[in-house]
Amino acid sequence: MLRAALMAAPLESSALDSILALQLMIAWAAEVRTHHLSQLRAFADLDGLDADAQQLEQDLAQPRPWLAVATMTAAAGRLKEAYVEVRRTLLGELGRQAEAASARVSAREGFARLAPDDAHRVLRPLQEAVTTTSADAVHPTLVEVRDAEERANQLLDELLSQDQHQQSV
Repeated sequence: MLRAALMAAPLESSALDSILALQLMIAWAAEVRTHHLSQLRAFADLDGLDADAQQLEQDLAQPRPWLAVATMTAAAGRLKEAYVEVRRTLLGELGRQAEAASARVSAREGFARLAPDDAHRVLRPLQEAVTTTSADAVHPTLVEVRDAEERANQLLDELLSQDQHQQSV
């Protein structure tokens, strides 16, 4: 009954703005949990951010999460900052290593026999991991960025296997 009365009562514009702001903060915190926190957990340990991760999870699980919006957004902010720093560091390392990784993959036996399009396809994961993302992006994931050289080697193995199969037929 109280809910119906509240729904029927006209709300001031500032009250509606406050409600919308709370909804946006909660949605942002949920997005940090879904994308940033999950990737941090999959990529490495949380390096002292366990309390923030737990706080964010608990606050979002509450039946009335808007009551904890201050602690929720603070924890989400620290987690996102940590994510951006991990990603920035990873991209910096990968940028320095991408050329060496390309050289290693290119030097593998059988790479020289690939058609130019296939050679480009094999090296694409390394190039894309460095050039198609930024420190605050959520795609490709941290694990995908880290594993770009492995994906390039897998593609090369697949192409060489297909080539051997075609030659034997």
